[in-house]
Amino acid sequence: MAIKICFFSGDITRSGGTERVTAVIANELITLKKYDIFILSLTKQHEESFYMINRKIQSNVLFNMPSVNLKKNYFHIVSSIREYIKKNQIDILIDVDTVLDVFSIPATRFTSTKFIAWEHFNYYENLGVKFRDYGRWLSARFADAIITITNEDKSYFQQNLKIHCPIYSVYNPNPLRPKQNQYDTSSKMILSAGRLTNQKGFDMLLDIAKELFQTHKDWKWVILGEGEEQHQLEKKIEEYHLENHVILKGNVKNIEDYYKNAAMFVLTSRYEGFGLVLIEAKSFGLPCVSFKCKAGPAEIILDHVNGYLVNCFDLQTMCKKISDLIKDENKRSLFSMHALDDTEKYQISNVIERWDNILEGMYSPKKKFLKSRTQQY
Repeated sequence: MAIKICFFSGDITRSGGTERVTAVIANELITLKKYDIFILSLTKQHEESFYMINRKIQSNVLFNMPSVNLKKNYFHIVSSIREYIKKNQIDILIDVDTVLDVFSIPATRFTSTKFIAWEHFNYYENLGVKFRDYGRWLSARFADAIITITNEDKSYFQQNLKIHCPIYSVYNPNPLRPKQNQYDTSSKMILSAGRLTNQKGFDMLLDIAKELFQTHKDWKWVILGEGEEQHQLEKKIEEYHLENHVILKGNVKNIEDYYKNAAMFVLTSRYEGFGLVLIEAKSFGLPCVSFKCKAGPAEIILDHVNGYLVNCFDLQTMCKKISDLIKDENKRSLFSMHALDDTEKYQISNVIERWDNILEGMYSPKKKFLKSRTQQY
């Protein structure tokens, strides 16, 4: 009999990295033919998911609206989750965001449903939502397992919380297969991608660009993504007279084309949960430059081997490292040659094998590896 797994998301129809990774993991698990996969969303912004979801996966929503007041509807949300997992006989419920733990933990208490808290950000960031801090505390006490997406973040959980369940670090997979395309040394395009939010630091990117393009006037910087800071960024681009150099492309379906044609990838985030775009960029052989922010980039980029790590938030050094790569074609080529170094751990087959082991182990408690409270991948 198939094990019934339910991913509980804030809104699976959004175009963020969390939703993308959830879709990838769910789609791969369903192909193993031993899991029935469900996706339950708290709310729904769009009629269809931005990312492809296998038709065999059952997707439902608690509130068919873009948003809901979490405090006012707290007990209704908890009872709705509880009703859903009982009706569908869910074996394992996985929260895609630890803010949801405040609902899922009471909903699964005294039921046969196991509960996994899946941390997509990092311990020190609550994104302005105190529920997220409380959710992490509850998970440390009552979850059946916690999964972080970096070893760095796993250590933060262990340092700050008394954890009563197994905790695992499992990397996000690279959904794009490594490409054999030849690195284009003639490219004069810098690429960045992510939601246009304060987290991603595109305001700092523009400060860097203002300095950078005083010298490298024949280069361009393309930014992929949409978000609430788009208007402010457009105003800053105009203020800095960067209209001919910095291009906001919005969300694109053909992201691979941009990776193929770029000279390098730059990440200016204030914080990350992981930094999946860096993995994707490396799969296309791109040199990467990133702030060494919490958490993820330091586990992805090999400094001075396939990219540069820059102290947070040293704009002058970031500008210099990008400029050095622009001026040194041989260095870019060398970094490109080593782009795939240490990336086997992100291969989808390896990541899904680890997820499979955890899920089977929870469903069959006699699995030996679950006896350790500090299991790590």
